[in-house]
Amino acid sequence: MGSPVLGFFFFGCVAASIFIFVFTKSRTNYYRDVEQRFLATKDPFLNNLYALILFSLFGYLVVDSFIIFVDTTFRIEGNFMSLVIFESHFPKESAWFYLLSELMPISWLYWALNKEVQIIKNLRNARTLLLLGELPSAEESRISTPSSVIESDKPATFAEVLQAMDSELKKALQDAETLKVELTATKLKVVNLEVEVKEKNSEISQIKDSKSHFNDIIEDSSGDDKSLSLTDSVMMGDSIMGGVKIDKQINNDPAAIARAVIDAYRMGKNDSD
Repeated sequence: MGSPVLGFFFFGCVAASIFIFVFTKSRTNYYRDVEQRFLATKDPFLNNLYALILFSLFGYLVVDSFIIFVDTTFRIEGNFMSLVIFESHFPKESAWFYLLSELMPISWLYWALNKEVQIIKNLRNARTLLLLGELPSAEESRISTPSSVIESDKPATFAEVLQAMDSELKKALQDAETLKVELTATKLKVVNLEVEVKEKNSEISQIKDSKSHFNDIIEDSSGDDKSLSLTDSVMMGDSIMGGVKIDKQINNDPAAIARAVIDAYRMGKNDSD
C-alpha cells in the first residue's frame, strides 16, 4: 500500500517545487523591474501574508521531517506516519526516500521565503524614501535612466523591436499609475485648501463686520472722543460696552479685548442666523 502512495508523494513534491520556483521567479522579476515610486505606493499587506504562508509551510514540513527522522533513527522496528499524508503508515525502509522527497519543497520554500523577505524590504525602503522626499519624480526617473542601447553590427529584428516596445509600454503604464497616485493626493490637498480658504474668508468677513460694529458702538457711546477707556463703564467687576462683556483681567490687553469682541460678534451672528 505504501509504494504507490509514496510514488504520488514524490511527484507531488516535484510538482510543488517547480510551481514554487516558477511563481517566485516571476514575482522577483516583476518587482525588480518596477519603478521605485510605484513600488512605494503598493500596500505590503499581501506580501506579508504570502511570506507568512511560506513560513508556515516551511515550518510544517521541517517539523514533519524532524519527527520522521527521530522516529526512524531511534526505533528498531515498526512503521512511521507522515504529518503530510494523514492516516498512512509506511515501512521504516521507505523513510529515507520520503525524507529526500520532502527535502525538495523544503529547500525551494526556504529560497522563496528569502526572496519574499527581500521584496518586503524593498517595499519598505521605497516607502521610506518617498516619505522623506528622496525619490525622483517620474519625469526625472525617465531622464536619469535612459533605455539601454545594444551595440551590434546586425540590424534589429522585428522581435527585438517588439520587445523594446513592450518595455516602453510597461514603463509608460508604471508612470501612469504613479501619476494617478500623485494626482489623487494633489486633488485631496486642493480640496482641503479650498475649505481652508473659505473658512479664512469667512473669518475675515466676520472680523471686518465686528470691527465696524464695535466702531459704531464707540461713536454712539463717546461721540467724537475715541479715547474713552473701557473702565469708564464698569458694572459688577466687568467692563460693559454695547453688550460686550469684558473681563477686568484683560482690560490692559488690546489684542485679547479685540478677540473677545470678535468672538462675541460671531456668537451673536450665529444666534441670529
